[in-house]
Amino acid sequence: MIGVVKKMKILIFSTLIFCSLSLVSNSFAQEKSDLQKLYSLFKQGFYADTLEEIDNLKKKFPKSGVLHYWEGLCYKKMQEYEDAHIFFSRARRLG
Repeated sequence: MIGVVKKMKILIFSTLIFCSLSLVSNSFAQEKSDLQKLYSLFKQGFYADTLEEIDNLKKKFPKSGVLHYWEGLCYKKMQEYEDAHIFFSRARRLG
């Protein structure tokens, strides 16, 4: 009887780990896709569109240093250096 209970606990634990990894994997895949879209917009010179997309993503990831860095890059390209400095500083602080 103890063997059956132990096997059930292992099965449940394994299932929980698998489900957790699956959720994390999907989250990373979505974030990677979002960053690829940002890069594409930025590379094409659509800085205002990139900033709009960043604003949407910051609702999901408000403490993302990467998003603040990209925001700084957009402002730098638009020659708005004071704003660029602000967002580069935030990116460095957030990591």
